[in-house]
Amino acid sequence: MQSSIMKKISLLSILTLLLITIASCSHSERYDARLFSVEVPDGLEPDEDSENNYTLINYVQLTDTADNNTYVIMAFPFEGNPEAVLHNQTVGGGNPALAAMHYPASRPEPFKFGRREGYEIAMSGVIEGIDVVGTGYCFNTDGCTFFVYNLTKEATPDAKMSRKIIESISVNTDEIESYDAERLVEGVADMARLNIPLRIDELTTWSGITTDHNKREVVMVMTLDGEASDYAGIDEHLASLRGAMVENLREGRDTDWLILVATDQGYSLGYDYVLTDGTPLASLRVSPDEVK
Repeated sequence: MQSSIMKKISLLSILTLLLITIASCSHSERYDARLFSVEVPDGLEPDEDSENNYTLINYVQLTDTADNNTYVIMAFPFEGNPEAVLHNQTVGGGNPALAAMHYPASRPEPFKFGRREGYEIAMSGVIEGIDVVGTGYCFNTDGCTFFVYNLTKEATPDAKMSRKIIESISVNTDEIESYDAERLVEGVADMARLNIPLRIDELTTWSGITTDHNKREVVMVMTLDGEASDYAGIDEHLASLRGAMVENLREGRDTDWLILVATDQGYSLGYDYVLTDGTPLASLRVSPDEVK
């Protein structure tokens, strides 16, 4: 049987994560996920295939029985910059499910739902031949960053329903408190590893990430094509680029969980340059204070 449009949207959303386990539950007034619970309004039900338990991120989708509306809730067990995160996930193309959507406003706008404050952005587009509209929201609460968005086949998103869902979210503080520095850093490193190996340029491939919790450092392994003789003077070259590299890390901190979480937890960031056979060529380290 062909999947419905909202099921397809769910599958696209999961491209940003890695679905490892599936949890099912029956409809109830509140849905208890790992990191949070949320009220399930009448007419909506949790997607039995939607809860994601990959390492750090908790993900749940609520869909109405008529298959006209879906609400996606993503929870991160640390606090980022809601405006920057929302921009990255929508306009910035960070979420593949939303990358092709049209955004009338180039930047998110503030919202306030009761005690919840954050940023929102409207969106519209075509998914699997179906016109949809929606709104994305991002906010911090009780040590978590939440990215919530709804998509609907109706003419206008139901802002009251979005408000009801967002106001009802409650963080599982016991679970959040179980995340120590090592678990957080290893978790974001695992998330980043989903994107590698990644070709950076004609000579360089981002090939790995190592974590050393005793030294409190996270190191990106960069593999260079060619021979050692091709890279005479690489230490001096890296030293000349160090200022620009630090600035790039600083600018990316708001939207890159690997940078944000590692430096917040007091970890240095580093680069190890090696040849394809693993021969080390050069290293560079940046302290967390330089990035903040």
